Amino acid sequence: MALEMTKWFDTNYHYLVPELDREQTFKLASSKPFDEFAEALSLGLRTMPVLVGPLTFLLLAKTRGESFDRLSLLPKLLSVYADVLRRLQIQGAEWVQLDEPALCLDLTSEQRAAFGLAYQELRKAAPGLKFLLATYFGELRDNLSTACRLPVDALHFDAVRAPREIGSVAHRIAGDDAAFTRVVDGRNIWRNDFEASLKTLRKAANTIGTERLMISPSCSLLHSPISLKYEAKLDVEIKGWLAFAEEKLSEIGLLAKLVNQSGDNAALLQIARPTPAANKASASTIPWSSCGWRRYPGGPATRKQFHHPPGKTANAVEPAVVPDHHHWFVSQTEEIRGARARFKKGELSSADYAKFLEQQTAECVRWQEEAGLDVPVHGEFERNDMVEYFGEQLAGFGFTENGWVQSYGSRCVKPPIIYGDVSRARPMTVRWSKFAQSLTKNR
Repeated sequence: MALEMTKWFDTNYHYLVPELDREQTFKLASSKPFDEFAEALSLGLRTMPVLVGPLTFLLLAKTRGESFDRLSLLPKLLSVYADVLRRLQIQGAEWVQLDEPALCLDLTSEQRAAFGLAYQELRKAAPGLKFLLATYFGELRDNLSTACRLPVDALHFDAVRAPREIGSVAHRIAGDDAAFTRVVDGRNIWRNDFEASLKTLRKAANTIGTERLMISPSCSLLHSPISLKYEAKLDVEIKGWLAFAEEKLSEIGLLAKLVNQSGDNAALLQIARPTPAANKASASTIPWSSCGWRRYPGGPATRKQFHHPPGKTANAVEPAVVPDHHHWFVSQTEEIRGARARFKKGELSSADYAKFLEQQTAECVRWQEEAGLDVPVHGEFERNDMVEYFGEQLAGFGFTENGWVQSYGSRCVKPPIIYGDVSRARPMTVRWSKFAQSLTKNR
């Protein structure tokens, strides 16, 4: 049975929701973490394996069949986690990161108590490993004391989403624990605000000392494209405002140098590119007063009120008779996407590409006729990703060549960048090829 897919907290990344029953058992089904650690170690890199924490796994799962307390399965699950940690320790791992973003959710006292019991068991299972507990996507709030008391060696704290809790976390963590302060936003593609980040870091360093302060992105960088170095066609000014994953790592290195100095190093700060605030005065941005929707007759768009016939209330309005039409959405096949890629690379001529699209469109309409559909669509096979296509019709959007981010599994998307106020200079229409129009007229 297929599992439900939902968004990972409030990101656009999706995951399959585990389904658990009362008699659920657990076992290790993949050697992926061990194989990848061994591969990196063979290249001279001692990496830090990252695992979803056991409590987050259970709290984000759902029950199957009769409802029950998912935490009743915690002992069974912990035995598998213990085996994984012991095996990583034997392989030579020094640190393991356990992601527990569930600590940023509203938890009951029983759920908070389960965190303490679980991490005591994991600590006993692999005493030679150092644990990094990672939280992100929100404030700890009532769970702050729980997170700071867990038997771990470092706490990853999201200072981007929860800047108000910096002082509380710094004062509560144990004397020998390190604090990872997440000041570089891993969720967006904008350059870091170095002045604000340094202020945050120095506030934490004044409490726990620079030797216990570690700097990192606010969350996994899978939410950002890989690197700006592959963007040759992006507007130079807009590119100066951006930071993809590789650039964010460079920002972290620069912040580490700056926070360890007594004063601001002007030479280092000059390396930092303009902050997102710099685009406010740019000629590339568009004031709202000039947005296209204000140019239409009648001024700003307003929601029309529904007027009932005289003498009738809303509940007495007769429903309209709507014709029953049948149509479908046609997805773009791997063959179509491959042809578009070859066309963009210059491997397929314009004439051959147009001929290919006409053949695909004819086949698409033929399928619909055979199925008896009375509202055919041409498939829009010449169109790229829907979000990117509509963005291309509007002002205020920038577009990358290789700005891919993972959506779920192996699926990636390349969304446009909103760098200024969005406006529409002309009415937007969905492209409908002359060839497709001729086919429908001759039906």
